Amino acid sequence: MNNRWMKLIVLGCMLAGFAHRNATAAFAPLVQVIDVKGACTAQLADSNETKDLKGGEGLAYGTTLRTPADGSLVLLLSADDKITIGGDAIVVVSQDPANNTLKLIRLHRGKLDLNLKKDYEKENGLRVITRCVAVNARLGGIYAVEATTEADLRVVTITCASGELDADGPDFKIPLLKDNDGITIACARDRSFIRLRCISGKFGVQIKDSNGAERIAEMITDSVIKILRKKSDTDGSTWIVTVLEVDPEGNVLVADTYPSTEPEGGGSGDDDGDEPIDEPGETPQGGGTFPTTTSSTTTSTTTTTVPPGDITPVGRS
Repeated sequence: MNNRWMKLIVLGCMLAGFAHRNATAAFAPLVQVIDVKGACTAQLADSNETKDLKGGEGLAYGTTLRTPADGSLVLLLSADDKITIGGDAIVVVSQDPANNTLKLIRLHRGKLDLNLKKDYEKENGLRVITRCVAVNARLGGIYAVEATTEADLRVVTITCASGELDADGPDFKIPLLKDNDGITIACARDRSFIRLRCISGKFGVQIKDSNGAERIAEMITDSVIKILRKKSDTDGSTWIVTVLEVDPEGNVLVADTYPSTEPEGGGSGDDDGDEPIDEPGETPQGGGTFPTTTSSTTTSTTTTTVPPGDITPVGRS
C-alpha cells in the first residue's frame, strides 16, 4: 500500500511538472504567420527574394515582413504568445545570437500589438528595437509599440495596458511602465535630438545631472524631457549631452549638461532603402546644436533653442 501511494505521488509530481513546463514553454523555433490580410510579404534572411504570405507559414528568425497600408498579419511565437502587425509596416523578426530565448523585433515602421501570456518571461525574452528606443517586455501582458515619422523626426509611441515594460535609449532609461502608462519618444535620425513626452500615467525616467550622477525625473501627463547630443570638438570619443526637464506648461525645470563616453553599439537592420536601425545607444553619426547650459532650476518659462524638427503635435504645448 505504501509503495502504491508513493508511485501515485511521484506520478502526480511528474504530471504537474510537465504541465508547468508546458505552460511556460519556450518560443517555437519557427514563427508562424496567421490571419493574413492584404498583400503581405516575407523576405528571408540573406535573400533578395520575397514571397507572398497566405497564412499558416512557418518562418525562420531573421525574416523581414512587410504589410500594405490596408493589410495586417499575426505572428505566433507560441500557441499563446502573439504579435499583431498593422498596416504599412516593416518588421524584422530575429533572435539574439548569444541567447536564442531572447527574440528581437526590429520595428522600422508600423504598429505592433503584443499579447504575451502570463509567466511567458520564465522561458522567454522579447525586445522591440526602434531607432529611438528599445522596449523590453518584463512580464506577460498587453502592449503596443508604434513607429511613425513626423517631418524629420522618428516617433515611437509605447503603451502598456497590462504587465510591465522597461525601455532604454541614448542617455536615458525608463525602469518601469505599467498600468496604462504611455509615452512618445521622438528622435532625429542621427539621435542627436531626443524628446520624451508622457501621454498617460506617472513614471520615472533615469537620466544624469551635470555631475554625471544618475537621477530619476518623474514624468506626468504632458511633461517632457529633451536630450540634445553633440560630438565633442576636442575628443571624438566623447559626447556633450544636455538634458532639459520641462513641465506640462512648458516651463524648463532643470537643465543639465555633461560629457558622455561613446557607448558601444548593438545590431542593425534594413529600413526599406532608408538608413539602418541601430540598437538604441549605438553611437549615431552626425551631431546637433543646443544651448550651452549648466545645472539649473527655474519655475518661469524659459525659451530654449532646439534643433529643427522638434515639432509639436496638434493639441500639445
